[in-house]
Amino acid sequence: MDQSGGVEIANLLITGRHYLGPDFLRNDVAKYALKRMVSDPGLSYFRYIAAKFCMLNDARYETQLAELNRKAMQFIGDGLSRIKLEAEAYLIFCDILSAPDISIREKAKIFKDRFGGNPSNDLLKSVFDTIGFVDWTGVAIQHTLERKALRPVYTWS
Repeated sequence: MDQSGGVEIANLLITGRHYLGPDFLRNDVAKYALKRMVSDPGLSYFRYIAAKFCMLNDARYETQLAELNRKAMQFIGDGLSRIKLEAEAYLIFCDILSAPDISIREKAKIFKDRFGGNPSNDLLKSVFDTIGFVDWTGVAIQHTLERKALRPVYTWS
């Protein structure tokens, strides 16, 4: 998906999924747009978050969600170098560790592979519960969408 229209389409998918529920993604246009987001060879933070949010908790998208997670893992790399240097890699890394579809065991492996050591499960769970930038439950989306509502350009005092 090229950059022209990508943000707008992602916003429409997120809004439709949030307000209309999972049935929104049964629409052929929505399915096509989501498929294009996942199959695009380039991965961006915004595309990753938008597609993942739409596909979470929807068994019809289990295969695509696994593919998206695989691409995200490739994007962040094996070590710390990319995460330390690129904001987008860091953001994806943090949101992978907070994502509800990835098991605690897999998150622990991802974390330990990059940082080493042997942190306790309690410490890791605490990290995973607080490290993400995305509210995967969608509770904060309502507030965010209301804040972004069109406001008058001019105000009269």
